[in-house]
Amino acid sequence: MTERSYSAEEFLFGVCWYPEQWPEERWERDLARMAEGSMNVVRVGESAWSVWEPEEGVFDPSLFDRSIALAVRHGMKVVVGTPSYAPPAWLTRRYPEVLRADFHGTPMRHGSRRHYSYSSPAYREHVRRIVTWQARHYGADQRVIGWQVDNELNNAMDASFAEADHQAWRAWLIRRYGTLAALNGAWGTVFWSHTYTAWEQLRLPEPTVTFHNPHLLLDFYRFTSDSAVEFCAFQSAILREHVRGQWITHDGHYANLDADALTQRALDFLSYNNYPLFPLLRDDLPEGYRDRFAGARLSVIRSASPKFIVFEQQAGPSGQVGGPYIETKRDYLHPSPAPGQLRLWSWQAVAHGADAMIYFRWRTLPYGAEYLWHGLLDYGDQSHRRLQEVTRFGKEARRVQELILGTHVAAQVGIVQDYDAESDALIASQHAAARRGTETALAAALSFRHLTADRVPARRVLEGEGLSRYCALFYLDAQMLD
Repeated sequence: MTERSYSAEEFLFGVCWYPEQWPEERWERDLARMAEGSMNVVRVGESAWSVWEPEEGVFDPSLFDRSIALAVRHGMKVVVGTPSYAPPAWLTRRYPEVLRADFHGTPMRHGSRRHYSYSSPAYREHVRRIVTWQARHYGADQRVIGWQVDNELNNAMDASFAEADHQAWRAWLIRRYGTLAALNGAWGTVFWSHTYTAWEQLRLPEPTVTFHNPHLLLDFYRFTSDSAVEFCAFQSAILREHVRGQWITHDGHYANLDADALTQRALDFLSYNNYPLFPLLRDDLPEGYRDRFAGARLSVIRSASPKFIVFEQQAGPSGQVGGPYIETKRDYLHPSPAPGQLRLWSWQAVAHGADAMIYFRWRTLPYGAEYLWHGLLDYGDQSHRRLQEVTRFGKEARRVQELILGTHVAAQVGIVQDYDAESDALIASQHAAARRGTETALAAALSFRHLTADRVPARRVLEGEGLSRYCALFYLDAQMLD
């Protein structure tokens, strides 16, 4: 298979910019300051469905037409995001069947993000309409260099158990097995009288008295990844009908998502959102390795795309709160990056294959669920050491871009990346803990010895593709071999 990889003639350096969240009279000053700091790209639009389509069937590009034109006048290139990760209230209230559901079947209501089902036909139709409209409006616009599909697939809640997902699960099983006899044989359903005699009897895992069939669970993890991949490919196919000379990517690699399959089936290359402060909160990582963990994550992205974009580089202290008296994600708060850390993280990403660096975000927002998530500017707009540090990196990167662009990481070690094996390890808690411990120990040992490791997709092992480049190849906890 052909490798999917990003390429460009200049190093992209910029920020996530949200013009819809700020008074228009501030745009000019913001963009002028970005240009003064040598920035040349902004990412817009992925959070703004209610701006793109304020009411059903009424599309309005005016705010982004004006902001994009102004950005280009200040020397910026523009990346546009499809807004499917944050549907507007009019959509979810009018069409509640689009909502995803938790393991107990409880629908996730409007009020956060990622509360939609990939499988919902109604949601697919609304996404098809807005992405088609965006693509027709900007697909031939030379000011737009690329598209980001959705945002952070499978982040926060990777699986959905809505009725549409149960139906999609049955269709996936029919494609995979063809007959009930083949499915029953593969799953060993004769045990505990689980034998299925009609496809309608098959549902995603639901609350039950005791343990689920582990073979069903393995297919459930495969289905979870395939659902996200297919949802991304669905949008990419719409864009490809209209875009001219613009690339298509997605930002991130989260739970139960096969990065290699996502890249091969849906994208021109994979991108990444890099937040190195998260590992500092993890008690399961060795203390001396926590600030090195970001390198291991970058190697996963490099395995899917040898050259890639960092779409969200952490720009400051960050955190989220949900408020008291409600069931929500646990609050968290990161420390402020130490002097020099932002520049260090940026060069670390470049050393792992990034040919573009976009920071999240330009200015800290004084409202919303991420009001503690700091950008390059604080609430008061004053210049800050973080902005100065990032500006230094950008100027350095632009000076040596001819040495960076198109070069590839030469790793000494390969670690096989096998989505099926990783999913199988999740089914037994003891197995999962042992695998995590082994993987962490290996990654830490390599890091402390300054040995670079590629994560090698399992398909490349089967194809024998490029394995001779490594002095050692590890296949951790190989439980599933034919």
